[in-house]
Amino acid sequence: MNRLNRFAAGIAVTSYQNTDISRHVLFIDNRYFVVVDELISDVLHRYDWKLHGNGQYSCVSGGHLWTTPNGHKLLAHVTNTSNNGVDIFDINNKSPHFSMSTQNPEEISYHTSIAARENSASHLKYVATLIPSDGMVSLPIITDISDGSSLTAIKLIFDDYTDIIIVTNSSDGVNTSYTLGSSYTGIHDVTSDAQLLFIRISNAEKNLIGVFGQSVSNLIYDSISYVSAHTDIIVQQDSDHDGLMDDYERELGTDPFNPDTDFDGVDDGKDIFPLDSSRWTHDITPMLELLLLGPVASTTVIGRDQVDFDPITSTYDPTYKTCGCTPENDFVGKFSFEATLKNKSSTPLSGLMVEVTDLENIENGKKENRLILPDGNMGGVGAMFPIPRKDGYLDGALRKGESVTVHFDLCLGSWNPFLFYVNVLGIVE
Repeated sequence: MNRLNRFAAGIAVTSYQNTDISRHVLFIDNRYFVVVDELISDVLHRYDWKLHGNGQYSCVSGGHLWTTPNGHKLLAHVTNTSNNGVDIFDINNKSPHFSMSTQNPEEISYHTSIAARENSASHLKYVATLIPSDGMVSLPIITDISDGSSLTAIKLIFDDYTDIIIVTNSSDGVNTSYTLGSSYTGIHDVTSDAQLLFIRISNAEKNLIGVFGQSVSNLIYDSISYVSAHTDIIVQQDSDHDGLMDDYERELGTDPFNPDTDFDGVDDGKDIFPLDSSRWTHDITPMLELLLLGPVASTTVIGRDQVDFDPITSTYDPTYKTCGCTPENDFVGKFSFEATLKNKSSTPLSGLMVEVTDLENIENGKKENRLILPDGNMGGVGAMFPIPRKDGYLDGALRKGESVTVHFDLCLGSWNPFLFYVNVLGIVE
């Protein structure tokens, strides 16, 4: 089970030697802790963030590991918001420990402690994860993330899901928007202004299935907004992993614990009509057709006796997400698919282009559909773009039996049947 089942959060504040100290603690799924310590002072200090552990100590790729004689483990990972992370880890395997019943020096035992040291800083945040294990459960893969200026994060990759904890580097308490790009997350872009943000993403579906945010008014994941107004704390989760948060499903009337409420074989997050099993394919794709017409300009007619250009129905992907559509608010969703262009003649074809001749909604009065062109611009009827050089068209010539896949992204003005006609143009060599 990879949904966020249990979640607890707490905060404590104090001051010491002209330094204001606040500690945020998250306890996630009764499985591990996240500790975020913020230190604010008017003068420079040397800060040591210390952790003591029992058992055999070892430094591992995921951080610092203690293993007890009975096989129990504690994996600790620590970073901070300085430009280069922690300056140095001071490892002390002779930290003294007195028994509860005596202060006799002869009865002192020792354990290993670590100190994550920052040699000179006034304002600093430490971020740590503490993950206990009984030795039977595998530990996650842990890495630091930092853009060097606005944010610091820790990413934990478990078997079924990935958790990311993000803190801002600012000290003024003012919310500033930041983006953690897919190059960091390995999944999708995350944009937010939360000063502390926890997100859980399913490794299979890549959906956002758990959220905790503190002091947040903006959260966008994979082009979907999850916060519409400033709030001190948000906690959300997607229990059935269908791409829709539980609270939104309750508003929509779908079942937050059933990924396919209407049992039509399409998850609610992808189903435009999640409460009506009769309106999935019928209302979206029946008029989709690719036609070969022409010629245009100096190109030569490429007829149906020379090529096949067929949509790949398994790639049909309608979605509420309007990423790439400009402006996004003018469209209700997007329909993406791929089509295969195959040369069945004996003559090589080159200079291949696609020209849009129809993007019409069947029902009059509906907003116009548009096509996202390869350069990112929007196009309508008359828009043209070159077929990409890949697959069998890598060298710019499509020979007999060779094929190339063409990707289409249609921005939809309404959820109604539509026509999509194109010309395929090119040079017959």
